[in-house]
Amino acid sequence: MLLDRFYRKIKTMIQTYILRDKFHVAYKNWVSVNGDKTLRLKYPLNSNSVVFDIGGFRGDFVKDITDKYQCHLHFFEPVHSFCEFAKSRQFIQKEKIIFNNFGLGHMDEAVEITIQNDSTSVFKANNSEATEKITIKQFSNYVKDHNISQIDLIKINIEGGEYPLLNHIIDYNLHLICRNIQIQFHNFFDNSIKERERIRLKLSKTHRLTYDYYFIWENWELK
Repeated sequence: MLLDRFYRKIKTMIQTYILRDKFHVAYKNWVSVNGDKTLRLKYPLNSNSVVFDIGGFRGDFVKDITDKYQCHLHFFEPVHSFCEFAKSRQFIQKEKIIFNNFGLGHMDEAVEITIQNDSTSVFKANNSEATEKITIKQFSNYVKDHNISQIDLIKINIEGGEYPLLNHIIDYNLHLICRNIQIQFHNFFDNSIKERERIRLKLSKTHRLTYDYYFIWENWELK
């Protein structure tokens, strides 16, 4: 185990400092600015703001962002145990959080998901036997059903599902109601580099890039 960690560390150092791999360099820079506790939480929000947390996992982001701003938040996590854990946490104003035990996507569907902690995804699998049937609901229908006219911050971290979801959001012009779009793109998705650039090009017409850490996190702000 220690030897494996040693080799992984050496491999990462080679990729970062010698090969200058873009992902590893971006990750090093992200860690150096403590991005999870700085950039991801620094937004012009207040108690009236509406935030979407798509891919909420165990609730770290919803905890940080709502405790800081006491905003209204819609939480989406399709894995039952993750969603229940998030609901069990203590929040300053829990009554302003809507916990949804389903995901958001480009269409309504029921799919099988492979449970891999924070890498849980319907787009990749390993030797793990832990799977769960989950529900995905269409983003545009959810927004319509809840009469949502503005989303001050939408955070998307759904392990490959971001590509069809973002294309759906843009096709329906719903990116125009999103003041800030915080995205973690994933590079295991088919043609991920090209797909990411296509989406970024579309977003650039209406939003401006405020930070960009290659396949780590990036944010787009409405112009």
